Amino acid sequence: MLLFKTHREYVSSNHFLPLKLALVLKLFAFSLGANNDDAAFVDYGIVGEVFSIQEKNLVEVIQAKLLKLQADGKLESYNSQVQAKVKSQIERPTPVAGIVHTQTPRTFTYDPSITVTTDLKDSHGTVFHYKGERVNPLEYRSMTKPLLFIDGDESIQLTWAFRMLKIHPLAKIIFVKGAPLKIMEEIGLTIYFDQHGGITKKLGITQVPAIVT
Repeated sequence: MLLFKTHREYVSSNHFLPLKLALVLKLFAFSLGANNDDAAFVDYGIVGEVFSIQEKNLVEVIQAKLLKLQADGKLESYNSQVQAKVKSQIERPTPVAGIVHTQTPRTFTYDPSITVTTDLKDSHGTVFHYKGERVNPLEYRSMTKPLLFIDGDESIQLTWAFRMLKIHPLAKIIFVKGAPLKIMEEIGLTIYFDQHGGITKKLGITQVPAIVT
């Protein structure tokens, strides 16, 4: 229900009557149309064809495969194969591609600076880095733990890493090849592995042993 009220100060003026009358008529027509099903709803027809889903449910596919393996008496063997594959990947990850043993030592620097793509603000809305600004995180926080990259299958490189630990006790040993869990059990230290070469590619390391400080 629409309620219209004319204010006293405008009653004596005829200037606003046509505008008010037009507004009332439009709103009245709208209210009538809202109560008229034919006026309120229009059938625009079918815009596009709807297709049913043809792909099989992935969970159902996996369940069907496992049920078939069980029916054929191969489920236990399949589980053992999967476990062996996972264990192998954990114990000896895929070596980082493109890494060779150092033949000619070299020293180079890496600039971790980034270009800010949007204004960075703190919790109070204060901008501390503006869009387009070049920022080097090492200017605010330096590295506290050197990184030692080695081929874990090479005893000479392991010896080098242990020697570096005496100089840099907080350094982290990172394998690019080898069995980190096995070495961890032998020496009692945490060993890391550069999965898929993410760190070495980022830093531009192509030969080991290498130290990042």
